[in-house]
Amino acid sequence: MRKTYDILVSRLKELGPLRTDAVKSSINLVSRYHFGAVLIRPNHLRLGFISDLEIGRERIIKTERVGSNRVGHHVKLSTPEDVNSQL
Repeated sequence: MRKTYDILVSRLKELGPLRTDAVKSSINLVSRYHFGAVLIRPNHLRLGFISDLEIGRERIIKTERVGSNRVGHHVKLSTPEDVNSQL
């Protein structure tokens, strides 16, 4: 899982400044604002992120409305290959 996490952070840093804040239950992802988090599970990582629109992809395992114009999405990352161009 560590390799998957390292690749994810590396790819996110290619998009711009990124700060990671480890808290008790997750690792928060922050650019200018908090935009997502990585949750550690026994056999995978769960990436949660927020966008303005609902994204309809089969890889999204959960969506939730987090504000009038914000939608939270969750994606399961089991291997480094899951951090790909679609993500």
